[in-house]
Amino acid sequence: MDCIEVTLRYDYASHPLVPLLPLLDFAVPQSLASKATVEIDPVSLL
Repeated sequence: MDCIEVTLRYDYASHPLVPLLPLLDFAVPQSLASKATVEIDPVSLL
């Protein structure tokens, strides 16, 4: 089996997805991250 791992990071502080509300900017993350791993069986690809 082979494993492939993908990691995605988003700079939320520089590019927020929603407008920041006054006095709540301390609760907003600096960045968002997610990771996914998948196992691939090379034999089944044939």
